Amino acid sequence: LSKIRKERKLLQEVSLDLVRHNEQIPLLLADDNLLLLNQLIESLKDLDKAIIILHLEGYGNKEIAHLLELTPSNISTRMNRIRTELKAKFNIVSYEFK
Repeated sequence: LSKIRKERKLLQEVSLDLVRHNEQIPLLLADDNLLLLNQLIESLKDLDKAIIILHLEGYGNKEIAHLLELTPSNISTRMNRIRTELKAKFNIVSYEFK
């Protein structure tokens, strides 16, 4: 997980540098949405962040549960709560920039 975080952090830093150097990019394009989503994921609690990152990497609920020593139903519940939280935050931030 720490390797994934380091790679994502490096990717985010490179992407932010590219955005800063190219001011002609309109606000909230697809790349901006990905950057925003990445920032919102980084703002999650550590366990929630681990769950969503593993999910995005393609792991199933049973695999995530096994890795994090939780139950699959707990992972399902947490995933629904994480998705709801991310959607709400994403919509708030997106609305503020429109």
